Amino acid sequence: MGNTNPWQAARQVAQAPVMVLLRPLAVLLLALLLALPAEAAAERRVDLRRFPGEIDVMTQNQYLGADLTPILEAPTAQALDEAVLQVLDQAADNSFPRRAERQAAEIVRQRPDLVALQEVARFNCRDLPPEPGACADPAIARAFVDQLEETLSALRARGADYRVAAAVTSFDLETVEAKLPDVGAVRGVPFTLGGRRGLLTIQNRDVILQRADIEAKPVLFEGCQRAGDGCTYQAARTVPLPGIGNGAELELRRGFVGIDAQVRGHRFRLVTTQMEDAGLAGDIQAAQADELLAALGPQSPNGAPLILAGDFGTAASDVSEAITAAGFADAWTVQRGRAGGATCCQRPDLRNAAPALSKRPDLILTRGAVRPGGIRLIGAEPAGRTWPVEGQRLWPSDHAGLVVRLRAEP
Repeated sequence: MGNTNPWQAARQVAQAPVMVLLRPLAVLLLALLLALPAEAAAERRVDLRRFPGEIDVMTQNQYLGADLTPILEAPTAQALDEAVLQVLDQAADNSFPRRAERQAAEIVRQRPDLVALQEVARFNCRDLPPEPGACADPAIARAFVDQLEETLSALRARGADYRVAAAVTSFDLETVEAKLPDVGAVRGVPFTLGGRRGLLTIQNRDVILQRADIEAKPVLFEGCQRAGDGCTYQAARTVPLPGIGNGAELELRRGFVGIDAQVRGHRFRLVTTQMEDAGLAGDIQAAQADELLAALGPQSPNGAPLILAGDFGTAASDVSEAITAAGFADAWTVQRGRAGGATCCQRPDLRNAAPALSKRPDLILTRGAVRPGGIRLIGAEPAGRTWPVEGQRLWPSDHAGLVVRLRAEP
């Protein structure tokens, strides 16, 4: 203050406008709020407060990042090789780490107790002789990610503590037996890029995440085809893979997995699945529904409410009717009627500017003493897309998700 009289300085402070004095405090408070993890900020939202007997459940098909149809329909060895490169190029361009950030942001914003995820892919690659380098080629290298690890990492970065409660691997390219003249037998689908060869494997999984403060354990279903924590359907579509060995084929298995959870003093059973697309194999989809209902049985142990959430395949109306006939209620139609609720599908490259959702394969169904208290779509609006990737914003998935609040009834 130089030579200013201290009493004079004190008088000036006392006479200063209140807002001027409060401005530094406001800046400090804003800084503190911005420093809080998103999870902590969500804790204070009134709409996210839950009471005993309430549970929030989310379902999301993550999308493996590419349309596999070119591989499944390749008529020749050359077409198969080109199809593999096309799939890897698209998966790399669709940048799952960026999409995982948006999916994690939605999970944190909604704070569900349990999250049912489908199409949780893991892309792997290994080089084949004689010359390495195919897997590290810049055109495809970004395709090789583990979507589950990326999702958990993105959640941790936002201060959200979610853990894997249960998982099942459905189709797996490692089940493909290929035979190469100068290499021998390998498991996976070989490809050639720039004169170098690689071996692609993809594992497709259904996963249930739980908040760290939730008690949960996997359901041991009886009489099913066990796989991991869950089961795979015996009914499955098989496609030939030409040119990589006599009789090489891929069995497109689908699966289901469940947990028993204790949430706010009540028991719930959550089961998630991804079924075959009726447009491709309606008879297989119907058979899978029969297998699922048989595994679920007429009721859950101890009368716990049963929640069935997942991707039931496009044109799922026949399946949903069969499941509702077994005593399940569709949470969307209970809350919203038959209008709206479309969750599928954005373009395979995820770059459409306006939403392109016209079908409703993603459902949350309930059975037992529980009723929906609210349900909404997530990831269906342009504002939820990624930050620009090479100048373009991507949808988090080709599917929108659903989140529902359920209340256990006495």
